[in-house]
Amino acid sequence: MTWDNVDFEKGQIYVKRTWDIYKNNFAPTKNDQSVRFLAVDSSTLQVMTSYKEQQEKLLKRLEIEPEHPFVFYNIKNGLITNNSLNKQLRNMCKKLGFEKTITCHGLRHTHASTMLYKGINILYVSKRLGHSSLNVTMSVYSHILKELEEKDNENIKKIFSEINNK
Repeated sequence: MTWDNVDFEKGQIYVKRTWDIYKNNFAPTKNDQSVRFLAVDSSTLQVMTSYKEQQEKLLKRLEIEPEHPFVFYNIKNGLITNNSLNKQLRNMCKKLGFEKTITCHGLRHTHASTMLYKGINILYVSKRLGHSSLNVTMSVYSHILKELEEKDNENIKKIFSEINNK
C-alpha cells in the first residue's frame, strides 16, 4: 500500500494493485473484485496521519528517498514483507504473553469475522475482502454463518411470538 492510496479526507483506502515479490514491482490485483475502496474509521486515520508524519521526518533525517511511497517501509530493506510482519506479530504475541500467535492473514480473518458477528451484511464483507464472489466468502466463513443462522432462528421465534401475543 502506498500513501497515494489513502484518502484522509474521504476516510478510505483505495486497493487497486498488489505487490509482486518475485518481480519486485506492482502488479494487478487477483480479480476485478479486488479493486475496491475500504472505509476507514477516524481513529485509524488519526494514527495513520501521525505515522505518516513520523515516517516523513525519519526518511528526511536519514536522507532516504524511497522509489515508492510505501505506507509500511523498512529503512534497511524498503518494503516490509509478509514474512517479516508475521515474525514481528509472533514476537509481539510472545512479549504480551499470548498463548497463540496470529499472522497477517489471521488478522484479515479476524476482521471479517468481527464484521459478521457485528451484523455487517455478508455481501459488504465479501466486497470489502475483495473476494471474487459471494460464494467464496460464504464458503470461508460458513462456520460463522451457521452460528449466526441459529441466532437468527431464535430472533425470528421471538419476533413472531411477540406479534402473536399482541
